Amino acid sequence: MLIFILFLFNFSVMFATEWENISIQNRKEKIYSIDLAPLISNVYEADDSLLAVGSTYTGGAVFFSSNKGRTWRTYELSNIFPFKGKFSLRKDDNLVIIAGYNFAYDCAQVSFLDINGNELKNFLFDGELLPYCKSFFDFEEDSYENLYFCGYGGSVFIYSVKENSWKKVLIDSNLVFSEIKVSFIVKDGEEKALFYILGGKKYNLQTKVFFSNDNLRTWQLLKDFKDFGQGVNLVDFSINVFDTLTPQLSYYVGTNDDTLCIWKFDPLTYSFETHYLEQITNQPLAIAVGEDKAVCVVDNKGRILFYNDSTKKYSVYSPKSTYQFSDAEIFSFLTLIIFSNGGQELNYKKFNFEIYAFGVDGAIFRNFKDYLLYVEPRDFNVESIPRKIVIFNILGEKVKTFEYSFPNSRLNEEEILENLPKGVYCLLILNNDMKIFIKKLVKF
Repeated sequence: MLIFILFLFNFSVMFATEWENISIQNRKEKIYSIDLAPLISNVYEADDSLLAVGSTYTGGAVFFSSNKGRTWRTYELSNIFPFKGKFSLRKDDNLVIIAGYNFAYDCAQVSFLDINGNELKNFLFDGELLPYCKSFFDFEEDSYENLYFCGYGGSVFIYSVKENSWKKVLIDSNLVFSEIKVSFIVKDGEEKALFYILGGKKYNLQTKVFFSNDNLRTWQLLKDFKDFGQGVNLVDFSINVFDTLTPQLSYYVGTNDDTLCIWKFDPLTYSFETHYLEQITNQPLAIAVGEDKAVCVVDNKGRILFYNDSTKKYSVYSPKSTYQFSDAEIFSFLTLIIFSNGGQELNYKKFNFEIYAFGVDGAIFRNFKDYLLYVEPRDFNVESIPRKIVIFNILGEKVKTFEYSFPNSRLNEEEILENLPKGVYCLLILNNDMKIFIKKLVKF
């Protein structure tokens, strides 16, 4: 017997999964970074495409997967160790961009590849055609077809795709920059780019964050984290890209001697505060913030910290892991905004943190953290044709997925909960008009 309840409850759910081993099989690799295919592209192999960059026993390499890591293709590179690799954000470009260190010329290199590993364009920063730089560690791409690279030498190197030209912007020649981020806000009807960069005296000793809001013409020191202690080392930071203030709300993770630390920058007070402290030998690897100020952190032992802004508390999840990771990437998505069939927005949101932790021996592990928010009770009705249905139980765990291949398919309630135990279920329904609905079912 099925009873349809046409309202939502006020509650939030956070659920964890175990680490899934999607490692490259021959175990001769070291992984430096992971990227997911951008959702705006229709070129990459479905939405399950993964890109990893690193090295094999013969040199640098890129690794592609079109099925979320079940199988991998390996392409070896010439003379470069790629420390960062990303799919291009430009729709239909069919490009992969890598940046790192060319060991033959002892300088930084940027390369453009296709998804079959073929090198299409290379740039060497050996002091001849381009200014010298020892190595690049990170880069970002904006919506105006510009790329921003950082590494040794305390500068940002800007590449214009349209003009095929480079520009160097010096910030501090005494620093090494390990991470750069670009975000956008709309102010006075115009889109404005905000830049953040993480630097320090050494690559593995990062203590300063700089900020620019005038297209890199000037930079200001946002914070020297040695103010929190001489033993501070920043590892990663994340910007709340949904924030419209300048600078935006941001979170930073690192260590202070033997203490794991998370710091928060509040744009309203223009100040930093210590948000979380834990005396532990675990080393944090990555941090990400979601649209609703949900924060996710992963450490080298595979522990996951999650902050819920509505409860103002951190929770610690310890999925089983026997591997000690050297780095990680966390991808944050606002995956669902629910509408009634009349087009009125419902206050339902689903945040997904997709976590990839990796290291030596080709090890890549994946985990998911979904944060579900149900806010206001609302009446709703779904009469349209379903395209995809995802079913969650009361714990927020995904238990079933339906894909409808025929345009005349209708919602079959008996089929939906078939073989599921008695209980309460939440249905997320994507219809043929690409609108998303929610429905709650009780099975007796």
